[in-house]
Amino acid sequence: MINETLRAALASHVVKALPQREIRAAAVLIPLRLREGELQLILTRRTEHLPHHAGEISFPGGGVDLQDTDDWATALRETQEELGVDPVQVEYLGRLDDCYSIHNYRVSCHVGLLPEE
Repeated sequence: MINETLRAALASHVVKALPQREIRAAAVLIPLRLREGELQLILTRRTEHLPHHAGEISFPGGGVDLQDTDDWATALRETQEELGVDPVQVEYLGRLDDCYSIHNYRVSCHVGLLPEE
């Protein structure tokens, strides 16, 4: 099964966690979905009227809020806000390396499988 192969690859990956520095923490979900037996990667395009990141192509995600229990919770909350996906429907597959964004965030990157369409 595709998600087991991905899960094994992600489980063997040693995550490079970057220091927080004096910047805001953020998290994204790298959302995958099986559709008609094929794996798809889901991206979002931010609307042009937004005050920040207008028109950008991105993974669903954003800044960590105080109510978020961890970075995974942030990624799920943002995915629900941006894609309307119920967090309980997202299967956690693993993590990729942290990165610093051009917008001065330290971003943790999580991989999840969305419900099949």
